[in-house]
Amino acid sequence: MKIDQNIKIAVDVVVFGYDKKGLSVLLIERKYPDGKKKWAIPGGFVENDESLEDAVKRELKEETNLTLNYLKQFHTFGAVDRDSRGRIISVAHLVLINKSKHKAKSGDDAKDVKWLPISILPKLAFDHNEIVEKATDVLRYKIASLTTDCVEDIPTKADIKLLSEELKEQDSKKER
Repeated sequence: MKIDQNIKIAVDVVVFGYDKKGLSVLLIERKYPDGKKKWAIPGGFVENDESLEDAVKRELKEETNLTLNYLKQFHTFGAVDRDSRGRIISVAHLVLINKSKHKAKSGDDAKDVKWLPISILPKLAFDHNEIVEKATDVLRYKIASLTTDCVEDIPTKADIKLLSEELKEQDSKKER
């Protein structure tokens, strides 16, 4: 039986950053947006000769100049219509960093990068709002259980308290 597929594989990464002001998400401004949604999370296509892990690290470095080690794969997004460019399946990753220890700057196909508080994210490209929401749920669980497999910079107890309070606030907003 012949199978005819025209499917591409991509990787995306939700970079959560914390500081004394709270929890933020790193966004890139797309150089070539399709439509009005010009902001997105970092990511891109997997090349033929690379693993998913190598692809997500490469895309993050190319778009934000960040080199991070503890990217945690957390979900695969495969809705048929998730991307207007065609059938694209994305393997999503997340990481939590201390913003003061890492300097993000735009590169490659990112026009700009910026940190936005998790509470005021705009409408993002593709299904990236859904990806951030799912990543937030995963992070909430990992913080509550003190799991550190997605944490680049180990937070202090005060940081954990702040993150927990902010994640609870996001949870209560979601219920409303």
